[in-house]
Amino acid sequence: MVVAVFGATGHLGRQVLELLIKRGHRPRVLVRSTLRLASDVPDQDIVEGDIRDPLVVGQTLEGAQAVISTLAMADISKPATDLSDNLRTILREMRDASLKRIIAVGGASVFRELDDLPPYLLNVAAEHRRQWEYLKTSHKDWTLVCPVFFSDDLSDSRYRVAREALPEGSESVMMHDIAEFIVDELERGEYTNARVGIVSDVVAES
Repeated sequence: MVVAVFGATGHLGRQVLELLIKRGHRPRVLVRSTLRLASDVPDQDIVEGDIRDPLVVGQTLEGAQAVISTLAMADISKPATDLSDNLRTILREMRDASLKRIIAVGGASVFRELDDLPPYLLNVAAEHRRQWEYLKTSHKDWTLVCPVFFSDDLSDSRYRVAREALPEGSESVMMHDIAEFIVDELERGEYTNARVGIVSDVVAES
């Protein structure tokens, strides 16, 4: 499957990209610079440019059958709409390309009331909610993956997911597990038009 990937140079995006290649998919990626691209992607499937440019986003979508976005906020300490604006640009260009399937990454905060969150999470929680609103009204076959805190310190981890809820488990989840779930969902389509909470069964060691 040809998959347009946005956020491929981030920590999670790199793992998603490697897993796509390992499973025989053909990713097309948008990057600011090829110097940050860790995986071996053919030149014809790399688009250099700014995601805020609709033309560049459209080029990335050429020939794709699905979209994965692992984009994140640049700075969660400040109010911003860069993440949701970029997703909205992707959705608009998907419409013009007649593309239906998109998997995006948000956060577990979408399952919680803003009043229940610590102040440092309010900006990113607001952005994840805006992403969800754009997806709900996009008329696309969307999935919003909503992990708890990322970790690389969990040993022998297993993960569990739930539709429209945050399942019981650890407050952390392995990056690799999130990537695995994203690619599994791309191939199986079990959680279309839903938020999916994902947690680890293993508590991170202190």
